[in-house]
Amino acid sequence: DANIGEDAGRRLKIIHEEAKRCSGIVQGLLGFAMPKPFEKKRVDANEVIETTLKIAGYAIGKDNIKIIRNFAKDGLFIIGDPARLEQVFMNIIMNALNAMPDGGTLTVTTRKEEEGNGTKAVVSFKDTGIGMTEETKKKIFEPFFTTSYDEGRKGLGLGLSISYSIIKAHSAGIVVGSEGLGKGSEFKIIFPGA
Repeated sequence: DANIGEDAGRRLKIIHEEAKRCSGIVQGLLGFAMPKPFEKKRVDANEVIETTLKIAGYAIGKDNIKIIRNFAKDGLFIIGDPARLEQVFMNIIMNALNAMPDGGTLTVTTRKEEEGNGTKAVVSFKDTGIGMTEETKKKIFEPFFTTSYDEGRKGLGLGLSISYSIIKAHSAGIVVGSEGLGKGSEFKIIFPGA
């Protein structure tokens, strides 16, 4: 039966994606204990984000999430480790999905910003989810801090703390914004331009 084959294929894809995500978390934990040198090369953040969105594609479709891409037209180049950047972007995307249990919109924006001392590369993930309180924003990067939007998907609260350490290792910063509960959230990562 064709339906059984398609269902098995979808399940195998989910298993593969979740195994890859778990591997990234384990590698991040190992990185805390025995940090490996980062791969330093010039990468296009647009391409890394697009790869990450493809990996998360099943969860995005299943959760009735619309993705809006506002990418810098000529690419957004940064110096970094593509695999670790993908891990950061995946953690932020999965948190956005968890914050929109009934579906919604995730807007991904990349742009250059001129500053007095040079160009910054900005990557923004803005969702229409449940938002955050000021207290949650203060704790969001603490290890083992988690919110439980959906008990079936509740994690260990390590994804964002690992992401924070990866962002800092890229000489970047992150700003988290939310106007409050029910008003969505935005994660904005600011990298030195390349």
